[in-house]
Amino acid sequence: MAESYEFIIEQVPPSVNRIYRFNRRYGNMYKTKEAKDFQDKYILPKYKGKFFKTEKVKLSIIFVHNRDRDIDNILKVLLDSFQKIIYENDKQVYELNIKKVKRKGTSFVKVKVEELPPEAIEGVGLI
Repeated sequence: MAESYEFIIEQVPPSVNRIYRFNRRYGNMYKTKEAKDFQDKYILPKYKGKFFKTEKVKLSIIFVHNRDRDIDNILKVLLDSFQKIIYENDKQVYELNIKKVKRKGTSFVKVKVEELPPEAIEGVGLI
């Protein structure tokens, strides 16, 4: 039976537009303090130890927020925040289900991570 884990993050991550900066001197990208703070405060303390070593994982994510935000901008931050905590690298994500809900007065993210067997995605739905 495949392992799975569900949890709630009490804060929607910052937009990707605010978490990466380009260092002109060294020519590389780096995470801002805001991105590191999000990971340290909302991801790391609660979910370390629920590590998926499997080659492929499935994520189901529901963003509940009181503002209308681009779903792709907050998704990248979340996937990157899980690296080295939930899984080794976001390259392990082979299936992704995302839903955005706009709700006044509340913001949170519900996440379910599921282990996929190695053969789970092979040749499924190819056009």
